[in-house]
Amino acid sequence: MQRSSDPEKEAEKVRAAFSASINKILPQTVRNLVIGFSGGPDSSALLDLCVREFSGSGISITAVYVHHGISVHAGEWEDFARQRAEELHVRFESCHVEVRKKQRTSLEAEARELRYGVLAPYVPDRSTALVTAHHLDDLAETVLLALKRGSGVRGLAAMGPVQDFSGGFIVRPLLSVTKSELLGYLNANGITFVTDESNFDTDYDRNFLRLRILPLLTERWGGFRESLKRTSEICAESSELLDEVAEEDLTGAVSPATGGLIIERLSTLSPVRRRNALRWFYFRKGNAAPSYSFLQAVFDEVALAGADRTPELRWEGGIAVRYMGELFNISGYPAARQDFTAGKDFEKRIALPDRTLVISDLRDRMPHGSVAARSPNPGEKVSVRFALPGSLVLQPSGRKHSRSLKKIWGEYSVPVWRRRYIPVVFYNDSPVMLAGICAMSGFEPAENDGGRLFSYFTEQA
Repeated sequence: MQRSSDPEKEAEKVRAAFSASINKILPQTVRNLVIGFSGGPDSSALLDLCVREFSGSGISITAVYVHHGISVHAGEWEDFARQRAEELHVRFESCHVEVRKKQRTSLEAEARELRYGVLAPYVPDRSTALVTAHHLDDLAETVLLALKRGSGVRGLAAMGPVQDFSGGFIVRPLLSVTKSELLGYLNANGITFVTDESNFDTDYDRNFLRLRILPLLTERWGGFRESLKRTSEICAESSELLDEVAEEDLTGAVSPATGGLIIERLSTLSPVRRRNALRWFYFRKGNAAPSYSFLQAVFDEVALAGADRTPELRWEGGIAVRYMGELFNISGYPAARQDFTAGKDFEKRIALPDRTLVISDLRDRMPHGSVAARSPNPGEKVSVRFALPGSLVLQPSGRKHSRSLKKIWGEYSVPVWRRRYIPVVFYNDSPVMLAGICAMSGFEPAENDGGRLFSYFTEQA
């Protein structure tokens, strides 16, 4: 965008750029917009632009404040954000997260991961999009950080204008607008905002680039940020092409039963194509772009490890593991216990790292391989419990004798790393079934009983 000395004209150009972008990239199915609203300058400009653009259009807007608990001012900022949303007649929500720096992960990255994690449930389907205030300076910083890390074309592709997110989309309509232009928009419209003091701490890599490096580069080369944007777009196209090659190379190589990557098929590829295929597989599983060193190590140290070993390789997107000739990725653990009420036409979906567990009484929807138990009686509370001790003694249906949970896992060939993800369904304090595997003795449904509780696994949504 060309700069103007007239603040009103400057603000109008920002509005025009936003309007053209959002109407071009917003999927036609979207009727609900979710905005991560911190009260800072970028999200304040975005919220105002969205309200102006979609007022009276029938598209709803929700502003969500994520309280990270890092700054002592976070509570004040939450109050400010709520008040601003009320002034604009926008629905307001707030979420609290606790940021703890993990090994080999920056505080910035951890906060970002948690932020997107709590925003994901607000985007349940294709009728909803998360709209972010990422602008041209953000994109330039992201490309430079990717170069610093030695990323490939996927990392250099940085952030696209529209991508899948959770059950819906994430859209970035301000990628052609600079930070200074957004500040000019705020000033011209008299919009106040909060200032996060951590944005001036150059110990953070992104702040260091923003405050010290990018100003020098743009002073020397005026169109530097636009050139980085163009490079990012070219890399995005290259990344799409490499994904197509990877999908062709791995046709039939991902087990439909387990979701694992069959090592024997992977071994037939050249080293270059193998790394590309692994990058595609682990990016889909871990939602992080794996590094070159990880791609080499996961094959040499995990896939090719001795048959007597159970190797693991930790990386930003989780833990790479091998089991029965296949590679997997695991990330995070579910809560130790989840309680819920199972009534008529009941269905509960629990997201696990590689699959989704469905517990339901809707018999007409049950695929082949479902495990069934009798429905809970009135007053019986249903819960699922994870990571139970292997010494727990259970008696599977159809077995004459009880045995330890550890032995049952082995009989059903459940890999060690997956066992803590498969819950035991309880009625009150009585174990009813190993979800998706087997029911317990005494809880079998009667032959003519229409009330049954099913469990089964399906592909991760």
